Amino acid sequence: MLLKQLLSCIEYEDYINVDENVVIDQIDYNSKNVTKNSLFVAIKGYQTDGHRFIVDAVKKGAVAVVVNEFNAELNIPQIKVKDSRSTLSKLSAVIENYPSNKIKVVGVTATNGKTTTTMMLDSILNKNNFKTALLGTVVNKVGDEIEKSVLTTPESKELQALFHKMVNKQVDVCTMEVSSASQELKRVQDVDFDIVVMNNISKEHMEQHGSFENYFLHKKKLVTLAKKDAVVILNKDDSLVFELATQTKAKVLTYSIIDSTASVFCEKYDVQNATFTLAINEKIGNCFPQRVDFKLKTGGLHSITNAISAIMAALVLNVDLEVVQAGIFDFSGVERRFQLIYDESFKVYDDHFANEGNVDATLKSISLMQYQQLIFVWAIRGSRGTDINYDVLHTMLKWKNMLHIDRFIVTSYTDFDIKNNVVTEQEKQFVFEYLTQNNISFTYKDKLHDAIAFGLDVVNENDLVVLAGCQGMDNGAKLLRDILKDRKIINETHLLNDLVNSRIAGE
Repeated sequence: MLLKQLLSCIEYEDYINVDENVVIDQIDYNSKNVTKNSLFVAIKGYQTDGHRFIVDAVKKGAVAVVVNEFNAELNIPQIKVKDSRSTLSKLSAVIENYPSNKIKVVGVTATNGKTTTTMMLDSILNKNNFKTALLGTVVNKVGDEIEKSVLTTPESKELQALFHKMVNKQVDVCTMEVSSASQELKRVQDVDFDIVVMNNISKEHMEQHGSFENYFLHKKKLVTLAKKDAVVILNKDDSLVFELATQTKAKVLTYSIIDSTASVFCEKYDVQNATFTLAINEKIGNCFPQRVDFKLKTGGLHSITNAISAIMAALVLNVDLEVVQAGIFDFSGVERRFQLIYDESFKVYDDHFANEGNVDATLKSISLMQYQQLIFVWAIRGSRGTDINYDVLHTMLKWKNMLHIDRFIVTSYTDFDIKNNVVTEQEKQFVFEYLTQNNISFTYKDKLHDAIAFGLDVVNENDLVVLAGCQGMDNGAKLLRDILKDRKIINETHLLNDLVNSRIAGE
């Protein structure tokens, strides 16, 4: 593609040394990936400035650069722009020939539940024999190609390349998680979303956005910037989410478990047996108003609410109701999202306990269950300061009396060296002081292995054990499996072996 063709597609402030007939074969923002005939986009990031690597990019074959400020010492085309991230997104879409316009794209955002919702929808679409793509926190899948994801939402260049691959593989529908970071960093600016889902909003990623207001500002863009002929699906029970219904040009559908006037109302549900009944109150796709029963293989009230939004998105895509029912039942859960990993004389759930919204949803689901003892093994969040642990503990305190937590076991998992998640002495002491001041009895174990082993020492029939925590608990299921094997409770043929062996989380 000629440079002049690219220039016609972007907004720029000025340029120097420009030969519009220069041929551009590739766009890149990482000098290490630059090859012959590349256009290098210099981005000022949080930790480094791409302008420092322009000379390296030129040596490797860059024939033009996009900058925020000119470099007078370079005698190559330089295009000065106000926002290099926005420019990268636009150029990436242009050079790939706007691939997201050629398939159906569903964008899912929320503080909690993005991964579950996208995977539920993908399960339904596969049941309908759609060729699908799935982009998110756990994996990126394009047709039958699957790889572990690095970012919840890839950088715009990689994202547009993935969409290009989807077009080549004749993908029908791509379902993708859309993070707040991707909105702030313009990664999805030039993605053509046909359906947008927003499930909930609560405090998260303060280290990046600085305040909840900034976090929500970026989070809601998926809804407020949706195109006129898109469909937006909103949780009516979350007031901040529902207020966006008046801030979008798109068609709005709502769902609720408390308000019968929503587009789809969950009129009854059974968390213990993972069943629910939906009243579909308006025509969605080919589905006319009616009442429909559903069953899941995954527990938790939040699994039900996530399922509702996935069901609605599938209906918008004209999937028949019987296929939706079968597809949602086929879904077997997302690792570490209130995942039932052991269910015999006692139950063990595994949950990532990432933020107060996630914790609140998990504890609400537990409050609707029946059990004898409730045993928590909690991995302190490391390398984040005290705020995130305060949010988790403060939320747990609200549920203390209703849940009656019999055992609270705390660990800093010193038997695992987890990058960017090492518990500091300050973080550990804060947790101890908070629990003591609020009269919460706890047992502390340095090692994660010892914490889980102690939980199994005190567990009895019909008890409920929760392995809770972010990266610190990623190895929890493996340790649970190993301890149960050592104690001759399970053997090599147990289902827990398959679960552990198929996991992405952990070392």
